[in-house]
Amino acid sequence: MTFKHQLGASAIDTISSFHGAITARAEYVGTTNCRYEVTPLHADANGKPIDPQWFDEGRLVTGTQPEAQG
Repeated sequence: MTFKHQLGASAIDTISSFHGAITARAEYVGTTNCRYEVTPLHADANGKPIDPQWFDEGRLVTGTQPEAQG
């Protein structure tokens, strides 16, 4: 199996706009679906790290930088 997205790439979820770097990926027996863990590169408003989230391969766009928040 080849993976569509590379570890370390910037990624944005097309549904929730959650963004960060791809830090892990998983493939499963009996399916062609891959999942990727995206870890935010910023903290929340209180300075605490934001938990990473897992997304299906088709929901992610890589190689783009999110717009500045604020």
